[in-house]
Amino acid sequence: MASNALARHACGAVLGSGKIEVLYPRMRVPASFIVDDSTCLVNMGRFCMPQFADVWPDRASYKKPWKTWPAEIPDSFVREFGQWCGEQGVKGKYSIIPYPACVGWLDRELPGWSHKDLLRSLRLVRELMVPNWDIHPEMISHTRVIDVNTGRPMAEAKPANMENWFPQTAMSADQLANYLAYALRILKNCDLPCEGITTPGGFGGRVKSELSLLPAAKQPHSARFLKPASWYQVPGCENQIRAYSVSIYPRERVWCSGDDVVL
Repeated sequence: MASNALARHACGAVLGSGKIEVLYPRMRVPASFIVDDSTCLVNMGRFCMPQFADVWPDRASYKKPWKTWPAEIPDSFVREFGQWCGEQGVKGKYSIIPYPACVGWLDRELPGWSHKDLLRSLRLVRELMVPNWDIHPEMISHTRVIDVNTGRPMAEAKPANMENWFPQTAMSADQLANYLAYALRILKNCDLPCEGITTPGGFGGRVKSELSLLPAAKQPHSARFLKPASWYQVPGCENQIRAYSVSIYPRERVWCSGDDVVL
């Protein structure tokens, strides 16, 4: 090798005359776009707000004019966003909430929209978003906790029955995995491959040790619904779960986040 020649190491370092320089993937600063609280068609803001207000009626943040907000996030918006991201090479994580704000089930019916509308919206996600985005369920409803034995939301409006604050009592890693598997199963029924799971708000905040044991390969309840290389976005668990600062996926996806758990 010539003394002034540069050799590119497989790991991305540039080797020269006694100098090592670390290169970013594709010679660009690695970044990813994380889209939370999203789903098909349902405007989560409108339908979540009254449910949160029922639990915390005195909170100003929940006293918004939600009835004046549109019920739908149109597919035309998702298409425009997805096409722009594709043209710019933007990739990331895209949440699909399977039972959005308890409005309806994405693998069954979505009241307020025809079945054809729902199938068309799911097809848009599969064809436009899946090639460049990791699909995650953001729990089951993102509002009320669901009884996985009956499929019905918990009856009483209180913090313990809201996914963002669930659970408030002891729960094993196996029980948590069973709840996550319920969400994953619905998206599997929709032919949406899941690369991982996003927890909403403070979900699991009181059982961080159990949540940190959730690498799905060890939890068969959820493992069978996930791809082999999966990751969890779990805000607030950075002390219990040590995430890699940069992880490169087979499709050249790069993730940088202190709170994202990469398996």
